[in-house]
Amino acid sequence: MKGHSGWMHDKGWLSVIFSSVSCAFQRGFLACEEFLWKSLRFWDGCCCQSQVLQLVRWISPSSFSEMKTYLFRPLLKLFSISSLSFKYEVLESLRELLLNVLNCHKQADIATESNVDVLNTTQLDLISSFIHFVNRLSTVGLCLENNSTWLMNVILDFYETVSDTYLKYNLPLFMMLPAGVFYPALLSMNSATLDQLCYIMYRCRINLVAAKENSKIKKGRR
Repeated sequence: MKGHSGWMHDKGWLSVIFSSVSCAFQRGFLACEEFLWKSLRFWDGCCCQSQVLQLVRWISPSSFSEMKTYLFRPLLKLFSISSLSFKYEVLESLRELLLNVLNCHKQADIATESNVDVLNTTQLDLISSFIHFVNRLSTVGLCLENNSTWLMNVILDFYETVSDTYLKYNLPLFMMLPAGVFYPALLSMNSATLDQLCYIMYRCRINLVAAKENSKIKKGRR
């Protein structure tokens, strides 16, 4: 492998490598995550962009604890100096990552309620940390891009997924939009943005009410 500043410039063979690793990643080869962690530290945000972001989409739930060091820091650094299109692609990749993680949780075969509680406690902490990171990226992105409607669209798509975590994925995770996203959306002159914001708030309420009702039912059975 070449020096830190030069190894990313041979785009032809690197593109092939990242494409191969991406395919292996999706098949469950966790060693590919180590390749991603080592690569992100030296990534310039341009070389093999689609391949790198494809790898990000398939990070496994078991590796969420390592993301703060290996994913959050490099992405935040690049995000602040990147183009609008790069910001959009990063946020879209993080939305798909969240969907993959939530679907993995949904499909898990959990035998007892005690196991559910333990799993939820662990996953909630990790997923909450991930969402807080996206909160930060979203706020920074909207500020730097003058509340771009295009960027707002992908950000609200992310929070639409977050708003339904209880009813769709059986995770009691309730997180409101950060102020840096909520107020620009609320004051937007774009009708589609306002419509999506209202839908997100509505789904948050529906999920919260359902969780409270189920909690009362469980307490009544004890």
